[in-house]
Amino acid sequence: MKNTIFKIISGLALFISNPAYALAQVYGGGGVAAGVDAAVEAGVGTNANLGTILTDITVAIVKYTALLATIVIIIGGIWLIVGVGDEQAKERAKKIVLFTLIGVILVAIAGAIVTFIQSIL
Repeated sequence: MKNTIFKIISGLALFISNPAYALAQVYGGGGVAAGVDAAVEAGVGTNANLGTILTDITVAIVKYTALLATIVIIIGGIWLIVGVGDEQAKERAKKIVLFTLIGVILVAIAGAIVTFIQSIL
């Protein structure tokens, strides 16, 4: 317990004492107007209605979910390989893969529903 508290306190002390973190807070930009102008030049926020924004967010969520699902399925596969003789590890790996696939299917269905509703409106 003492060792954990010491690690936390020493980590916080190193974080606070580093001047780079304080210097990173300085902003010398043009303010909000310059940021909005830069966003418009980049194509963000132009001619966007609520449906387009929701569709973009849904597509991003589906993409990130697919990435995370791939990582979790790989972890489940590693559990399956590592737990060669252990029946409990094998069952745990199967559950990881199964629940991940169920989650991906639910997110894909949600994305399809949002896209369908957006196409109707």
